[in-house]
Amino acid sequence: METPATSAAPRGAIPPPLGVRKTAQAIVDELDTHEREMRRIASNLDAIRRLRNSLGDLRQEAYASVRELAEPVRTLESTWAEVAVGLAANRHPEMPLDAATTELITDILEQALTNVAQHAAATETNLSVKVEDRWIFVSVFDDGVGGAVVVPGHALARLQERVGATGGHFSISSPADRGTLLTVALPVTGNGSAGKEDIR
Repeated sequence: METPATSAAPRGAIPPPLGVRKTAQAIVDELDTHEREMRRIASNLDAIRRLRNSLGDLRQEAYASVRELAEPVRTLESTWAEVAVGLAANRHPEMPLDAATTELITDILEQALTNVAQHAAATETNLSVKVEDRWIFVSVFDDGVGGAVVVPGHALARLQERVGATGGHFSISSPADRGTLLTVALPVTGNGSAGKEDIR
């Protein structure tokens, strides 16, 4: 009895065992999963970068807003005060004003003019700065409703304290319905004789 002959298949054509095919497919599936995850991570990173850039822009805008709030607001009153002090300094070069005195005079004039604008209901305001005999005299008069008082802790009271600390004089006269007169005298250190010219 003859045994049927069997022919061997070429080695390269032998399909891999089922277990190997499953393992290879599992690896491919795992690589696909990792690729999808990497794309998701890359997309998230792009979103994070865009968010970071947006936050950077917002931060710059916030810093700009804070700087604007911190900077003094230019008002008509502050401008007039600076002009008056500048005229006094220019007209009396022999009596130079130090930085602290200049700042104090400017603050006095600005606060006085602000009070007139906000509370006095005045139709006319006169401002005067005069340098004489080593003193600088400042006055602000308005024809408003009067009744102004120096309230402890408020702006005029703080200015009064600053003037007193220099050895100067601060007074305010404000009868009801007769307007308000604020006068200040500050000592000035300088060389030479003082001028006697009003700045109005």
